[in-house]
Amino acid sequence: MALNDEGNVRRRLSDYARPVLQRPVTRIHAPLARNANFRIDSHVMSMLPIFHGKPSEDPYRYVDELSQVCEINQIHNVSADVMKMKLFPTTLRDRAKDWFLKLGKEFTSWTEMEEEFLRKYYSVGNTTFVRKAMREFTQGPSETFHETWERLRDLTRECPHHGVSNHELTQIFYDGLGL
Repeated sequence: MALNDEGNVRRRLSDYARPVLQRPVTRIHAPLARNANFRIDSHVMSMLPIFHGKPSEDPYRYVDELSQVCEINQIHNVSADVMKMKLFPTTLRDRAKDWFLKLGKEFTSWTEMEEEFLRKYYSVGNTTFVRKAMREFTQGPSETFHETWERLRDLTRECPHHGVSNHELTQIFYDGLGL
């Protein structure tokens, strides 16, 4: 290309219509030990959960399932967190994959990736809904004591960041019993 009077590259009009390759890219920097052999067998790949980004999917359950697969299939000198970082993008599909590719961030830990994922796929509305369900919790007409307790525990697992103390949960349970 020719230079203009200021010494800069002179661009043709058609150059402005071509795609620029300098777009933000999502990068994962997962530290591997020098002697680590990071190879994933096909049976492990088949065990991985898939997340599409649909409103009906449970992001906490997805993260739990991914963690379980990575923890039971340990690779010598590779931590479970590094495995999760490496495998996470391969488990995303459709809208979730698009979201991840468009992030344009660098991740250096699984915690960062998990927080970003949950921030996107576990909405404030979900949190509000579960907290409201906890506060208005009552025993069903034909529910046993144990079934009632399990249903309240399910709500706490559905939203681990609910912010309700154990003391408050006990009080909510007691107040909700149909005694």
